[in-house]
Amino acid sequence: MRNRRLFTTLLLSLLWVSQLGLSQTPGAAGAPASEASHDSADAFDTAFNYVVTFYPRWFTYFQAENPNRLVGSNRISPIIHAIVAVNVDTAYATAFFSLTDQPVIVTVPSTNDVYSVLMLDEYGNLVQQSITAAPPGAPGAVYALIGPNWSGGTLPDGAIPIRPGVNNGFMVFRADNYIKNGNEYEDMRQEADTFRRSLCLIPLSQYQPCPNAGLTKILPELAFAFPFKGLAVALIANQPLLFLETLQIAVLSPTTQPFTPDEQTLSDNFNAFFSDPSNWPQMIAATKAAHAKTDRNYHTTTLPGTNWVHFTDIAQWFDPSQYLDRASVTDYIQDGNNISAASYYHAFVDGNGNPLDGRAHNYVLTFKEGEQPLVTRFWSVTAYLPVSIELVPNSANKYAVASYTPNLETAKDGSVSIVMAVNKPAGVFKANWLPIPRGPFNILLRAYGPENASTYVPPPIKVLP
Repeated sequence: MRNRRLFTTLLLSLLWVSQLGLSQTPGAAGAPASEASHDSADAFDTAFNYVVTFYPRWFTYFQAENPNRLVGSNRISPIIHAIVAVNVDTAYATAFFSLTDQPVIVTVPSTNDVYSVLMLDEYGNLVQQSITAAPPGAPGAVYALIGPNWSGGTLPDGAIPIRPGVNNGFMVFRADNYIKNGNEYEDMRQEADTFRRSLCLIPLSQYQPCPNAGLTKILPELAFAFPFKGLAVALIANQPLLFLETLQIAVLSPTTQPFTPDEQTLSDNFNAFFSDPSNWPQMIAATKAAHAKTDRNYHTTTLPGTNWVHFTDIAQWFDPSQYLDRASVTDYIQDGNNISAASYYHAFVDGNGNPLDGRAHNYVLTFKEGEQPLVTRFWSVTAYLPVSIELVPNSANKYAVASYTPNLETAKDGSVSIVMAVNKPAGVFKANWLPIPRGPFNILLRAYGPENASTYVPPPIKVLP
């Protein structure tokens, strides 16, 4: 994933800031300074709302450098920073799609594995119509993704038309590394990898039957190392004006999906304010305040009586009242599934409200009999480092404990305990040990195919005596 556009934009912007100084007007602004006639409070409020509303677009604009190409990492490891909260549960194949000029043809092979397909717009919302995953053993299929403005033409024979309702978006195929078979799990890692490598995606004008063109390109993990979230957080903290300029570039891109009337007004007002340097101090303060609020909103959206962060509206933020949630989740579970497909429970503190810190304690998460999430696919517990929410490097190369973990030990009373420690404590089964760093960390519990998402409450994380 070579982000030449990102590097070029940021480099030129940094040069512009350093050479011309903060007295110059950003070149991307859309209105002359004479139009910015409101007071500083209006400038603050406008910038604040602009960041909250369009924050996800900063990510998708710079991440989507090579649309209409399926890619996947050759392995999942702590090197991967481009994907917020990457996990080892599934084999990935992802693509940004662009349907502005023509349809895109997606060929999905037959597989005996369980997989899911997530198709999102530029803000992380589910699109209007999506490819539906077939059950294990079902025949493969060819799909034609068609944009809103396509005037018609000849599609490949048998292609199933899919109308996402947007010209630009993101898709991810997730093939399960283990599938549930009664009370046991079957190792499907080879099948999952074969499936994702056999997917094809290609624009209609270049179409050849799969596998002749458009096969998933498997890249070294280093290709996914660029820390988009880390960069966004650093810019907001240290170069907020530059962050606003790059956000404005993303928002004003011709590939950005059409605004609602309110979004258009917000964008116009922001452009006018941003063109006047006298407004910049207020807009800088607003940028930092907006990000602080999105961060605080994420950490405080917890299940009642617990310290588990849990959102029920992921990928379904269609009302402006949900835009704060949309921005918050972008920072922690970008490209997350809606709650019917997967539910997420995120912990940054233990059951007593103290920050999780591997230097200070070992921890345990115990599911008593009947307390594990009810799932049709799997549940998993993953430890992450702060900021970019990346995997924890460890000598065991172990990144999750899950319902599918081979030899996961169940106690005589039916409980399952996950012990979180830098090194495996004596007497703890290796399967039940989750490595953590010597410092702050966070824990994400995933439930794929949740059957009790509306009522489930995870047990607290406790300090291990």
